[in-house]
Amino acid sequence: MMVKLAFTNIGMVEKAEIELNGLVCIAGENDTGKSTVGKLLFSIVYALNHFEEMFEQDRTHYLLNQAELFYFRLRRLIRLSDEDRLFFGVEFQHELSHWLNSEENVTEKLTATIEKRLLKLEHLHLDEEGKNLLADMLTETIDFLNVARDEEKIKQEAVEMVMRSEFQKSISRLNNENAESLVSITENHQEILRLALKNNRLTEFKLGDPLYYKDVIYIESPFVFYFIDLLQRFMARRLMQRTNRDQSIPYHLKDLFEKLKSKNPQMFS
Repeated sequence: MMVKLAFTNIGMVEKAEIELNGLVCIAGENDTGKSTVGKLLFSIVYALNHFEEMFEQDRTHYLLNQAELFYFRLRRLIRLSDEDRLFFGVEFQHELSHWLNSEENVTEKLTATIEKRLLKLEHLHLDEEGKNLLADMLTETIDFLNVARDEEKIKQEAVEMVMRSEFQKSISRLNNENAESLVSITENHQEILRLALKNNRLTEFKLGDPLYYKDVIYIESPFVFYFIDLLQRFMARRLMQRTNRDQSIPYHLKDLFEKLKSKNPQMFS
């Protein structure tokens, strides 16, 4: 099978075509864009094989963040009893977390959990403006839960998120960010993936068939293994969060950390 990656205006590279058959060696001087190929391949393969997991993490972050924001706004508007503080605060978060980790009727259970707060809200002594503001927050959250899943859009968002993380939000070619960037992957002369970007945002996403590659590891430098203790402490702090939404940790480091830990837990004990 002949697999070819072609791209223009990505990172430091104006134009490149690489055949990915067996061992591929990319040689060149420092700061000429060699790592661009690795980052790009990692972004695409990782995102298209982890988009469902990323979607669930994103949904979890949104729901728990909305619940926390709702409680803080409610607390500013009215003095709550101890019972109501628990119901709208800690218990709300715990119930959402419980159903997010459940296997059955997740959307239905999450919706019911939010609707209980919406019903209780009606009986609090709030002015009309405050009550409407808080009710709208809960209603928007319910609407978010019940929107039909668009798998193509989820994949596109996953690819863009990983690319922005790997390229530190500067995907488009340096000094030419207004130019269109194109990425194409072909197998046996048949295009199976096409991406177009403008101003570091995906403007076109076409996936014809699943990618041949099901896993990817990107090691930017072998020196990362010398700093494994530092990496462990840094990642442990950041991975307490359920998501990588701020994209401050490149996904390839997170992926490497998790694979090393699963293969050799003693390394991180």
